[in-house]
Amino acid sequence: MVQSPKRLIDLPGVFDEHRAELDQAKSRLWMTAGAFLYIFLRWISSGSIIPGPENTGFLILPLSNEVAVHLFLFCMAYAVFGAVFLAVIRIYPGHFVLRRIITISCDFGALTYLMFIGESPMMIFFALVLWIAVGNGMRFGQQYLLIAPLLAQISLMLLVLISPFWQQRIDVVITISVSAIILPIYSVVLLRRISMAQDTAQAALQSKSRFLAQASHDLRQPIYSVGFYLDILRTTGTEIERNQLIDRIERAIGSVSRLFKSLLDISGSTAGQ
Repeated sequence: MVQSPKRLIDLPGVFDEHRAELDQAKSRLWMTAGAFLYIFLRWISSGSIIPGPENTGFLILPLSNEVAVHLFLFCMAYAVFGAVFLAVIRIYPGHFVLRRIITISCDFGALTYLMFIGESPMMIFFALVLWIAVGNGMRFGQQYLLIAPLLAQISLMLLVLISPFWQQRIDVVITISVSAIILPIYSVVLLRRISMAQDTAQAALQSKSRFLAQASHDLRQPIYSVGFYLDILRTTGTEIERNQLIDRIERAIGSVSRLFKSLLDISGSTAGQ
């Protein structure tokens, strides 16, 4: 039986993945808006629209009207693409590996195109290469921390192959390339250590729960015995029988006292850790 998209999100594990994918799609739109704003500010500050102070060429990299308009149109088109994918994710939640790989590839492709067209003024977008490589892995799992860096290397190689400008600045590209490899690998190591620590803590918690359940069972037995002996003691007439019952009550109370002492010792050792 085929489940509807609204019911599919109720399956175990799907909701968290759906929320992570929605967050990534929303981040894509925010990044596109930020890129549009950056290009606009770079455009007007370069003197194309508002003349700036003289002798500031070393501070402001020029962005021509033609390149700026080209980048504006591309950002608007990519915003439409991001909005469409956001709607698709809302309507069809679930674990779709191909959809995620397509969006990651498109993100790297968009950055490659921006840096190919904009050249030096777009160098700031190299930071987004690391954001895509690490961000997708943190949201979707360790396998994407391996897939995203691979796609990052392909996009950077393509940028160098098609752009004479970046061929002359190969040291910058290599720096970003190495960073896009090292950071995800380091993130994988950290995630595995965190996962191992969580498993150890979970095992300790389960062991403590089992111990407390057994201890509560052991505590109930002598307490029930004390109540039983007290009922007999009320109806017993001979001194010898009373003394025997009193001894049994004392032994039951001693058992309870030892169990409580053991629980306090365990609690103290746990608090000390």
